[in-house]
Amino acid sequence: MTNEPIPLSIRLQDYLVCVLLHLMFPLLPLGLEYWITQNVAETSLTLMASVYAISIGLSSSSPLLFAISLTISFIFSFAFGIISAQKSLPLATELAITSIMAIFLIHAIERYKLHIIKGKRFWVWFNEE
Repeated sequence: MTNEPIPLSIRLQDYLVCVLLHLMFPLLPLGLEYWITQNVAETSLTLMASVYAISIGLSSSSPLLFAISLTISFIFSFAFGIISAQKSLPLATELAITSIMAIFLIHAIERYKLHIIKGKRFWVWFNEE
C-alpha cells in the first residue's frame, strides 16, 4: 500500500458505502415493517432506537458521542420494557424517531470528516490491491 493521496471519487464512494451499509442498512427492519403493515409499532421504534444508538456509538471515534449513545440506548431499553408491559409512554414514538435521526445525522457528519476530508478508507481489507 502506498502513501499516495486517495482520489476524491474513491473517498466519495467510501463515504456513500459507509452511509448505506453502516447507517441505513441497520434501519431496514423498520422500513420492512412499514412496507408490510403500513405502520411501525412503538415497541419496534423504541427497540431500534436502543440498539441503533449503542451500535453506532460503539463505532464512533468520539468519546462524547459514545457516552451520549450509551445513555440514549439505556433510556430506550428502559422504555422498551415499559411499552412491552402494555403501558404506553407519551412521546415515545416521536422521541425514538428523533433520536435515530439525530444519531444518523451526527454520525454521517463524523464519517464525512473521516472518509472525505481525512481520506480514511472504509473496509481497508476490501480495497487492498
